[in-house]
Amino acid sequence: MKKTLFFAAVAALLCAFACTKEVDEFVPQPQSLHKVFTAVISSPATRTSLDLSDGSIGWEYGDEITVTDALSNTAIYTCTDASAGTFEYSSGDDLGDGPYSATYGEAPAFAQTYSTTQGRLPMTAESSSEVLTFTVTCGLLRVNIKADGIAIKSVAVSDGSDTYTLTSTDPVTTSATGTPFYIAVPAGSYTAFAITDDEDRFCTKKIQEGKSFSVAANTIQGISFADPAFGPKYLCFTAEEDGSTVGMAINGTLSSVPSLEYCTDKISWNPFIIGSTIVTLTNAGDKVYFRNSGTADSFSESSKYAYFVLTGKVAASGNVMSLLDKTCQATAVPQYAFLKLFQNCSSLTKAPDLPATTLAPACYDRMFLHCSSLPEAPELPATTLDKLCYEQMFSYCTSLIEAPELLATSLSYRCYKQMFYCCTSLIEAPELPATSLAEDCYKQMFSFCTSLTKAPELPATSLANHCYEEMFKRCNNLSYVKCLATNISASSCLTNWLNGVASSGTFVKKTSMNDWPSGDSGIPSGWTVEDAN
Repeated sequence: MKKTLFFAAVAALLCAFACTKEVDEFVPQPQSLHKVFTAVISSPATRTSLDLSDGSIGWEYGDEITVTDALSNTAIYTCTDASAGTFEYSSGDDLGDGPYSATYGEAPAFAQTYSTTQGRLPMTAESSSEVLTFTVTCGLLRVNIKADGIAIKSVAVSDGSDTYTLTSTDPVTTSATGTPFYIAVPAGSYTAFAITDDEDRFCTKKIQEGKSFSVAANTIQGISFADPAFGPKYLCFTAEEDGSTVGMAINGTLSSVPSLEYCTDKISWNPFIIGSTIVTLTNAGDKVYFRNSGTADSFSESSKYAYFVLTGKVAASGNVMSLLDKTCQATAVPQYAFLKLFQNCSSLTKAPDLPATTLAPACYDRMFLHCSSLPEAPELPATTLDKLCYEQMFSYCTSLIEAPELLATSLSYRCYKQMFYCCTSLIEAPELPATSLAEDCYKQMFSFCTSLTKAPELPATSLANHCYEEMFKRCNNLSYVKCLATNISASSCLTNWLNGVASSGTFVKKTSMNDWPSGDSGIPSGWTVEDAN
């Protein structure tokens, strides 16, 4: 059960605290029309007026309490006689019979400097009469985050069954020297806390089995959180329509099935059984997070693979590497690791982060094949590629409009083959900066991309076997190509590379290159030829 800033009964009663000091600010109503309450401060107490002679705490003129009767009528009462603890009506409903519930004070802001000597933690009272005995039932958990530039939007703490969450509409940005966050919770023992930033990246801290940390009433319990990386950014799925579901299935028989966990509250993790567990996201905006329960090498073994099954409308976010490494520290993707992981997920509207910089053979092969609702590809930071690593990665992503930047300058066999095959909505191709090519590296890369009008510049001067074969086949609106190749002798390097393009266009070549053939496997007939500057 989730709870609000304090606990549900208190939150319903607590109003914003305003401590008035000027005598002329309070004008009590006629006593004949309203009840008069006598309030007593019990131990533990919270600060109002501190008597420096003996250290005792008492009421101060102008202190306010909120009182609710048995019929949920609520009124504000103000202290008119501090020594007697007399509170008279100030505003709100006329109160009837008890039992009465009353609250005093307020919790600190989302993030601020705070101490028990300067603030007023909530006190509560329950009474059947008009004598109210107040006591503090909550303490403060102080979470200090030392991380540079992280925008925190929520802090949650759990006692194993209930979760208390503090949320801000305006995220608070942390500093490397430390930013404290305070959350008021009922006095008791707690087993875990979670912190979430404005990108829904979150960190959890669980106490050892059988242990806990305690928060006493009217005290501050500090916990330090000093991870500069701010903890794992787990793979997350967010429902974009009610009733969306997330499951997984296996094609073939894997010799080792990865062990996964999932959670929806960012604290309590549950086993996720591939092929059995299905998570239903009841409402749009609901989230589910995934991580490996230990470590794993891969979700696939060539023709055998585990893959997600989604229904409804679902956006992914977070680090896909959490499926292999729960710490999300891994930067190398093993061979076949995510082969066909989201294949045929027509419900997927956003891809997760793919931050790995070291790729193994076929690691992303057909990863998003037939993801027909995906409009944008994730960033691909790797600069050195291995064979088949991106082969058919986004093939038949017919809604894909924006391609990722391709930074690699060292290519490998079939690394980009059919990467954007039949991406009919792709309007701009990514730059291809590599000047040293590999066999089949760009084969059919943009075939049937019918919205492309301009090819990326092709700076390589020497081609490799089959490297451009059918690269732009049936791109029927393509009308501009700049290719600086001067050695086109490699086997089938240009076979049908411009078959079915626009009937007229511009082809830019090296001034010194005069050996270009004409037609589908060279410069299209009817195109204007220009020399590069």
